[in-house]
Amino acid sequence: MKAGSAPDTRPSLKEALTALFADPHDKAFFFALHGVLLPAHRHEGPTEAPDAPIGLLDELHRISGGAVAVLSDRSLDEVDGVLAPLRMAGCGSNGLEIRHFCGGPAMKLRFAADLDPVRRLLTARRDLERRVDVTDDGLALTLGHGGEAVAMEAARIFAHDAVALAPAVYRAEFGAGSARVTFAGASLGSAVCRIMDGEIFAGRIPIVFGPAGRSTDFRAVARFFGGTTVAVGSVADTEADIRLDGPRDVHWIIRDLLAHFEVESRTDPRGNDQPTTPS
Repeated sequence: MKAGSAPDTRPSLKEALTALFADPHDKAFFFALHGVLLPAHRHEGPTEAPDAPIGLLDELHRISGGAVAVLSDRSLDEVDGVLAPLRMAGCGSNGLEIRHFCGGPAMKLRFAADLDPVRRLLTARRDLERRVDVTDDGLALTLGHGGEAVAMEAARIFAHDAVALAPAVYRAEFGAGSARVTFAGASLGSAVCRIMDGEIFAGRIPIVFGPAGRSTDFRAVARFFGGTTVAVGSVADTEADIRLDGPRDVHWIIRDLLAHFEVESRTDPRGNDQPTTPS
């Protein structure tokens, strides 16, 4: 006889979202760019921005008092290009670049020159650049191999050798189509912590939307601050508080949020409708 599975004690999606968006002025909203606001990407090739939800982010930023941030492993310059003319608070380069408020300056935790030993290693291996597509965004080197076996192995060996130059400084990341060498000590979770220390975000409850199935530390950070995590994507994910199928669902939730607070703005604390025009 099969044992019954434990019941899912989490609230329904409707109940969770109702509580989630109860008051935007008490919340801080964090969205991963790719896989959440936009379709997931692989590192190789240029960044594209199909259906970037620029208007939705701009309006949510206004309603929440500026507490909206976008998180990415791409550089902030690339993120700004995708979301132009917005320059949202958030992080780039997987937490190595931080912007504390919309339109503000970007703070870099590392200098591009700190990656020069890795660049010199790459220059010494001229045959490698014929096998892979190299992208240098200043704070990371990405070697796109497209899954081709020989190129993948060459990229893997280079990434391990690059980290061996200074294991406390560099780290390697491996994806389905690329290998990446960047700096150790930064992450999306650490970026959320830094942004939550800023004047606009401090004291709020973080709501973090991230790609489903990715092993990141932003969930632990969100829970540390008493917040909620939303996993986006078709990959099974049992750790998040709420699960959504894809970016389209995220866009609809933001639209519903905006509509909900448009109604709330016309209601006084006693629940009475306020006139929309002067009497």
